[in-house]
Parts: sequence; C-alpha cells; structure tokens
Amino acid sequence: MPIYEFKCKACEGRFELLISLSRVNEAMCPVCGSNDVKRLMSTFAAHVSGHSSSHSSNCAGCASGHCGSCGCGH
Repeated sequence: MPIYEFKCKACEGRFELLISLSRVNEAMCPVCGSNDVKRLMSTFAAHVSGHSSSHSSNCAGCASGHCGSCGCGH
C-alpha cells in the first residue's frame, strides 16, 4: 500500500497516510478531522546507479564496475 501526502483545506495541515488508491477519497485530517483534503504530489527517493566520489580511482573492481569484487569495501 502506498503512502500519500495530503494538505487539509480547513486547517492547512499537511499529513501522510498509508492508504490504498481506492480509498484515497476517504482521507481525513488527523488534526481537525476534516475530509476536505487535497492529495499532493510527493517527492520520492530514487536509487541512482553509479559510484560515489569516495571510490578509489585505482581500484580495479570499482573501475570495472564490479565494486566489492576486489575486497576494497566499496
């Protein structure tokens, strides 16, 4: 079940709910109890493939894209 972010139109409070998409229209503000809420566009975290700057440029495993294969700890 996804987490949705909402803003209450009555008290201006922001909150998140773990709720199914089919029940999103039943969301209620936990502060004032109003059901006059707007679902917000949420930001999300994404895993980006690649190497951090902490990787040693002279590490053969990292240089070949196989981090950890050489035992360097990356």
